[in-house]
Amino acid sequence: MSCVHCGKPLPEGSRRDRAYCDNKCRGLASYYRRKAGVPPPPRCQHPALTSDNPALRSAAAHAQQLGETNGWSPSLVLCAMDGLTTVLEDRPPGEPVRVTDVRTRIPRHASSYRVAEVLADLDLLDDDSALAIRSWVDHRTSELPAGFASDVRAWLLVLLDGDSRARPRSHTCLYVYFGCVRPLRHLLHQGIYLERIRGDRVLHEALTAGADPLHLALFFNLSHTTASRYAAIAQDLLDDQIEQAAESE
Repeated sequence: MSCVHCGKPLPEGSRRDRAYCDNKCRGLASYYRRKAGVPPPPRCQHPALTSDNPALRSAAAHAQQLGETNGWSPSLVLCAMDGLTTVLEDRPPGEPVRVTDVRTRIPRHASSYRVAEVLADLDLLDDDSALAIRSWVDHRTSELPAGFASDVRAWLLVLLDGDSRARPRSHTCLYVYFGCVRPLRHLLHQGIYLERIRGDRVLHEALTAGADPLHLALFFNLSHTTASRYAAIAQDLLDDQIEQAAESE
């Protein structure tokens, strides 16, 4: 590829629609073009818009329409077409694309979210993310010691699906939370389980911030009865500390 004004080769890695080596050549070309009354050259068209694959061609046209409707920048539209080319170019027309393929195969500069949006509008997106995250949960928890794996798996599934007291969390949240729990595995050999770890955290908070059952219920999402029990235990411990300090004086 060369500059259309001076003929100098363009830098490696330049955009496919780049025509000039720098802004000076672009300005000079525009000046001489206007002076000669020559209309500006047509804008570069993405190859996906003229592809032999009808699925890719229609997806690229739909991405262009979505960009005009939703105010996407021209570069974002081109990047979305790059991602669509990657996942649709060698795929038979009508065959859906899995979400995991969108996340793992498209180039880093392309927006996986926009590519998935275009494919979903065309009914070409197969959302297998739920199966993938559940497989990840089963695989990771199978590596844990017996007596710990079932509790961690149930906890991760509650984070994933939510329950009556908690909303579903994102997949990233599961990865982060599990990464925080993994270093606690060595405690299992000492007979320490999740219930005891959680109980110690609640009791520590009650001793530090004050034996307030309302604070514990809101902070740890506990029932009023459970929060009151922890607050009573913490209050007894605080009273014992006060008595011991008074006797030592």
